[in-house]
Amino acid sequence: SHQILPLLLLQLTSLEAYIGTNNGGSNAAETLYCMLWCHDGVLADMRDKLSTSTQASPLDEVTVAQWILFASSIGVVRIAEAVRWAVVNADIYEEEDFGVALHGGADDTGNDGGDNDEQSPSQQLPSSSTSTMRFCPLLKQERAKDSATMSSIPTYHADEYIDEVWDTALKHLREYASSRKDTDGNEHDSVHALEIILRLQQSFYRSICRLSELNDQNVTDFTEQAKNRSRETVTLLNELSTCKAVTSSVTASQRLVETDGRLRSVGDERVDSLLHASFDPFVNRRLLGNAPVRKARFCNTFKVIDSLSRVVSEIEWAVCDVILEGNTLGRIMRMLENNSSRGIGGASPTTTKPNNDDKNDPPFGNSGLAIENPVGINVLSRSLMLLNLYFDDKLLGQYDFPDMIGQHMQQLCAVPEALLQSAYPGCGHSWLVRLAKPMYDTLKALCFDQHRERTFTETFIFPAFATLQVAATGVDESFRLEHGLDSQTTASYASNYVIVQTIRVMERHVGIGIRIGLYPKWYDLSTAYWYRDFLLSALLNIRGSIEQERLERKAMELRIKLEEEEEKKKANAVTKKQIQKKGKKKGKKKEPNLDAIRDTAIEEAARVSAEDFEDRLEYTCLTVHRYLCRGTVRYIAALRQAGLLSEPPSSITMFTSHQTRFEKRFDSFAMLPQPQPLSFEDYVLGSDFSAVRREDLVKSAGDCFRSCKGVIERLLQVVVAETDEDVDITKKRRNDDLYISVRREEAMALTKVCVANSLFLHKLSMAPSKVSEVALEFTAHKEYCTLNLK
Repeated sequence: SHQILPLLLLQLTSLEAYIGTNNGGSNAAETLYCMLWCHDGVLADMRDKLSTSTQASPLDEVTVAQWILFASSIGVVRIAEAVRWAVVNADIYEEEDFGVALHGGADDTGNDGGDNDEQSPSQQLPSSSTSTMRFCPLLKQERAKDSATMSSIPTYHADEYIDEVWDTALKHLREYASSRKDTDGNEHDSVHALEIILRLQQSFYRSICRLSELNDQNVTDFTEQAKNRSRETVTLLNELSTCKAVTSSVTASQRLVETDGRLRSVGDERVDSLLHASFDPFVNRRLLGNAPVRKARFCNTFKVIDSLSRVVSEIEWAVCDVILEGNTLGRIMRMLENNSSRGIGGASPTTTKPNNDDKNDPPFGNSGLAIENPVGINVLSRSLMLLNLYFDDKLLGQYDFPDMIGQHMQQLCAVPEALLQSAYPGCGHSWLVRLAKPMYDTLKALCFDQHRERTFTETFIFPAFATLQVAATGVDESFRLEHGLDSQTTASYASNYVIVQTIRVMERHVGIGIRIGLYPKWYDLSTAYWYRDFLLSALLNIRGSIEQERLERKAMELRIKLEEEEEKKKANAVTKKQIQKKGKKKGKKKEPNLDAIRDTAIEEAARVSAEDFEDRLEYTCLTVHRYLCRGTVRYIAALRQAGLLSEPPSSITMFTSHQTRFEKRFDSFAMLPQPQPLSFEDYVLGSDFSAVRREDLVKSAGDCFRSCKGVIERLLQVVVAETDEDVDITKKRRNDDLYISVRREEAMALTKVCVANSLFLHKLSMAPSKVSEVALEFTAHKEYCTLNLK
C-alpha cells in the first residue's frame, strides 16, 4: 500500500494538470496520458489479466494492488472523458486542450469530437478504432460473456462497468485490510488513503454524469444528487489532505513532479523505480507535431488536492445552485454574473498547507494555488452550466422562457400587463418569443471565459440588440395605437427594457476589458473609465426614470382606490339616511373605517418585495461603480495637470492616431442605435479639465471617492456577515445570499481603492513637489486601479 499510494497521487496530479483550476489546464497528451497506466492498450491488458484471475478471496497483496491501480487508472480516464464530453457538447472551444488532435483522429463514424459526442458519456457507442490518445474505446461497452462471473468480473458497459470496477477494487481492499488486523498504523493509514482516492473518484465522476443527463423530468432530483456528490467529494479531499499516509509518501517539498514534468525522488528506491516506469512527460510529444502547445505545469501534492477541491466545489455553487435556486430571470442573471467573477457559496475548498520549499513556484495558472484567485470558474463548471441552461424547451429545464422574460420586464421596467398580452402582430407573446434568443445569448455569454465573452458579445449580442431596438420601437407604437395613448406622456416600455439590457452588456464589456488588461496604460484607462462612467450614468438615469414612473403609477392607483372608498362611504351614508327617514329599524352594521383603509392602501403601495430589494441593491452597486470611474478620471486629470504623468509616447501613433485608437476600442458600439456611440471629440471635451484649477480638480476627485466610500458603508450595513439569526430579506441580506449583486469581500476591496486614492490625493494636494513617481496598481481590485504616489 505504501508503494501504490504515490502512484495514485501521481495520477491525481496528472488529472489536475488536465482539468486545472484556472479556467482549464493543459492538453491531455502532456498531462493525463503521461501516465502510461492510462493508455488504452495497457488498460486492456490489465483488464484481461484481472478477468482471468481465479484466486480465492481475500486476494493476495499484489492482486489487490493491481485492482486498485486498474480502478484508479480507468477512473481518472473516465473522469477526463466526462469532462471532455461536457466541454465539447457545450460548444466552449478551449484552444487545443479538448480538440481532436489530442484525443485521436476521426473514427470510423466520422465524428471529429470523439466517440458519439452527442450522447452522454454513459450512452456512447463503442469505436472500432484504437488510439493511444483515445479514452479507452476498448473498455466502453464490452459486456461480460458469462453473467455468472459478475461478482468477480464486472460487466464492461460504460457507467455500470466503471462503477463495478470501483466497487470491486474497494471490496478487495477492505477484505485485505480486515485480514491484516495485526498491521502497523502506517499501513492502515495507507490503505485508508487508497480507499479515499477511489471513493472521491467515484463521487466526482457521478456528479459530472448526473449533470450531463438532465431532462425536465429528473432535473431537480439529479441536480440534488450531483450537489450531494460534489459535497462528498470535497469532504473526501479534505480528509485526504489530512491523512498521515499522504504526507509521508511524498518528499518534504510535497511534490512528486517538478513543474516541467520531471519526477522527484520520494526517498524509496522501489517507489522511485515504479514511478519512473509509470510516468513519462515526453511519451506523446511525437504525436503533437511541430505546432506549439501550452506547456503543462504540475502542482505539488497539496496544491493538487486544493485545486481539485475548488473544481469540485464549483459544481455545487456555480451549477447546482443556479439550477435549483434560479427562479427568476433577474436572479439567474445575477447568479451567473457573480459566478463569472468567481462567485461564492457551497462547499469550501481545502486549505493549502504552508510550503517553504515551493517559494519559487509560478503563479496559480501554472502551478497551483497563488495568493490571487483566478477570475471566473473552471471550464468544467462553465460547460455543465451551459449544457443545462436551456433544454427540453425550458430555461434550466423548468421554466417557460418567454413567460419569464415577461415577468422580468414587469419587475425591472414596470411594463404593463396589457403590453405583454397584446394581440397586435409582433406584440404580446410574439414579442416575448422574439426576445428569447438574444436574452439566451446574454446568459450564454456569462458561461464563457472573459476573453470569449467579449468576442461573443461583439459578434452576436450587439448586432442582435441593434435589431431588437428597432423592433421594440414598433412594439411601443402598436401598444399606444391599440389603447389610444399619447406618445408624449406614455413611456416606451419595450424600448426601455431593450436599452437597459443593451447598456448592461456594454458596461460589462468595458469592465471585462479593464479586467483582462486591454487598457494597460493610464491614457488607455482614462478612456475606458470615461466611457464606462457615461454608460453607468445612462443606465442609472433610465432605471431611475422607470422607478419614478412606477411610483407615480402606484400613487395614481392608490388615489383611485381611496376615491372609490370615499364614494362608497358617501353612498352608504345616503342610504343610511334614506332608511332612517322610512323608520325602518335594523341591526347596526359596522361601517368601514376610511382611515384604516387608507393606511392599508398606503402600506401596500410602499411594500418592498424581496426581488425589489435585490434590484435596489444592484442600483446602489451601479452608483458605486460610477463614483469610482468618475473619481479615477479626475484623479488622472489632476496628475496630468501636476506634470506627474508622462504624455503617451509618439511611437504609439506612428502608424495611427489617438482618434483611430479610440474608435477601434469602441468600434463594436457603433452599430447600436441607443445609446448613441461617443466620439473621440466627445472624449477630448469631456476629459478636458484645463479650465479647472488643480486644487478644485483634486477636491472633486476626492469627493467622488468619499461619496463612493459612504455608499459602500451603507451597502455593508444591509449585506451582513453570515449568521444563524433570521434576516428580513426585504431589508437585509446575508453575505452568502445567492441573489445579491455584491459580496462583503468585494465591497471591502472597493473600499480599499477609495481609501488609497483618497490618501494619495491628499498627499498630492499637500506636497506635490515631493512626488516623483506614479505607480499604477490593481492589487486591491481587478477593475479599479490605485495610482500610488512615490
